[in-house]
Amino acid sequence: MLAYFLMLFMLCMLISISDIKNRIISNSMLMWLLALQMVYLGWSASNIVAMLILLVGGIIVFSLGWVGAGDVKYASILGLAVPVPMLETALMLTAFMGGMLVIYYYIKHKFTAGSNIKSVTLPYGVAISVGFYLVIFSDQFTKYP
Repeated sequence: MLAYFLMLFMLCMLISISDIKNRIISNSMLMWLLALQMVYLGWSASNIVAMLILLVGGIIVFSLGWVGAGDVKYASILGLAVPVPMLETALMLTAFMGGMLVIYYYIKHKFTAGSNIKSVTLPYGVAISVGFYLVIFSDQFTKYP
């Protein structure tokens, strides 16, 4: 499992960096992440239910214009590794990290000359990475006391 966590960490970092620099979560990186999830976790009914819950909820949030499509796909694929009872925790941690991003970007752009705070977008992939990775990683410690 150590190899899985290291590869997952690296992919989450690459996706976060891409989102920070370009505001894009590329489909090719998401395909690598999906392949990693399939190889190490396989498919189970619980995994698919978690993914579908996130996908349907994500589509609703996307249709409201609150997140990008890449964010929805990213959270859904990470959701394959999160047990359904832990989804709420993953989403709460993601929302908390998103709040931290809002504060950081507000302060950064509020005091930057010529910056229009209303036109700033957030790299929400960073919040998704942290929120979901913490739950995925900590879940391993609750399984094996």
